This record gives sequence, C-alpha cells and structure tokens, in this order.
Amino acid sequence: MEVLDHGRLDELGAVREPATILDLEAVRTVRARGDAPALVPTRSGFFARFREAVRSRLTLLAERGLVGESALESAATDRRRLVLVATAEERIEMAMKLRERRPLTLSEAQRLGAKELVHAAPESGRIYRGRVVAMAEDEAGARYVVLDTGRFVTAIPATGQTFERGRELRARSRMVESSAERRRVLAWQIDDLEQERRRGRERER
Repeated sequence: MEVLDHGRLDELGAVREPATILDLEAVRTVRARGDAPALVPTRSGFFARFREAVRSRLTLLAERGLVGESALESAATDRRRLVLVATAEERIEMAMKLRERRPLTLSEAQRLGAKELVHAAPESGRIYRGRVVAMAEDEAGARYVVLDTGRFVTAIPATGQTFERGRELRARSRMVESSAERRRVLAWQIDDLEQERRRGRERER
C-alpha cells in the first residue's frame, strides 16, 4: 500500500532521516496533542499500520533533535509530554522535497544554502559557476537552479531542466532569436562541468 504519492509504507519506514510523510505526521500529532500518536485497538488494516509506523519514527526524530521530552511536565506528573523544536515541520517538509526530488520554493532554497539569495542578472554575457543547492520554483511556477556562487546563492532560470544537488555547473547568458516572440530574448546555457571533464578524459585515452 502507498501513502498518497510519497511511497510504500515499508520503504518510508526504512528511511534513516526525518524526510518522510511519517515524520511529518508524527510531529504534527505531537504539536496538536503533546504526545505520541495513539495506536488503534487492532493492528490489522492500513490505518492501524500507518499509525504504528508514525509512532516508530519518534525515536529517530528525538535522535535528530526535533522532538524532546518536557522536563517540567515529567517532574510534575508521571505523564510523558513531548515537545518540538519550532521549525520541525518546516525542516521535514523541505527534507521530503529533497528526497523526492521536488523543487523547493526560493525561500526554502535560500535557507538550505544558508546565504542571501539573488537572481542572476538578466544581461547577456553573464557567467555563473557553482554547485547546485537545489531546484526551486517561484510563485508563478517558473523553474530555477540555485547555485552556491560564493558570497550568495544565485537563482538561474532553468526551464525544463533538472540538476542533481551538488553537481558543479556553469551558466552562461546570451541573446537568441525567438521565433515564437519574433524578437531576441535572453537565454541561459547551463553546462554540467563534471560531465565535460569526464568527456575530456575519455577523449584523451
């Protein structure tokens, strides 16, 4: 059985980072209840197995510092009350997108890159080089590859293209003729430098 479009339940349970719908459901339940998700009376059926799988993620979430136990609550009563770090849901949602290779928002890409995000200058002849932080989309759905370019992370238009995180790229802008728009428009050529180096080594053999 599958959990929406996020993958099979057994596969999700094997992921060793807080980056699944199980983790997201666990922290949302803790946020709402202050406690672990309750188990259902029977273990048969998908819903029961899903709740059990969600509860099983709490140990991992605690190891990664996303979930903890309230010292004040434990001292005052016998109840084990759980608490979350403020950004738990946000961090898991971003990790899910990365694991599932879905584009981030530009603000998420900026947080992931831990630097100020700037857009590539819309000028012919510009060259940017760096490693891929993430693929991202803006509010209008335009697609970008976000590169770590040193002082900044730079969002470069990448319509119809996808690059793996960590790949070293070079992006160059130039004016091209657009038959659809009947005018010259700015276009970005994005090259995978690792592939170029590999092809160069193969030619030398």
